[in-house]
Amino acid sequence: MQTDRPAENVFSLTELLEKLDGDIETCKSIVSSAMQRFTTYFQDIQKAASANNLKTVIEKAHAIKGAAGNLCFYELYAASAKLEEIAEQSTSAESCQAAIEQLNIAWDKLQNTNLWE
Repeated sequence: MQTDRPAENVFSLTELLEKLDGDIETCKSIVSSAMQRFTTYFQDIQKAASANNLKTVIEKAHAIKGAAGNLCFYELYAASAKLEEIAEQSTSAESCQAAIEQLNIAWDKLQNTNLWE
C-alpha cells in the first residue's frame, strides 16, 4: 500500500483492476462484499466507542484499514489508519471521536462515489 498517496484520492479503479488482472466481475464482487462488511464494522466501532471499548475500536479500524488498502480505497485507508493509531495511544474512546468522525466522512465519500467510472 502506497502511503505517500494524497488522501483525497477516494478510490482507484485502475489500480484495483491491475491487482485483479483486469477482471471487472471479480472486482465488483469483492468491492460489494467489502462494502457490506464495512457497514457492520462502522456499527461495531460506534457501539464500541459508546461502551469505551478501545480494543474493539482498534480491531475494527485495523480490519477496515487492511481491506481499504487492498481495495485502493485511499481516503478510507488513511482515516482508518489514523483512528487505529489514536485508539492505540488512548485510554478513553472519547479521545477517538474526531478520528471516528473523519472515518465516517471518508466512508460517506466512498459510498457517494461512482466506483465504476
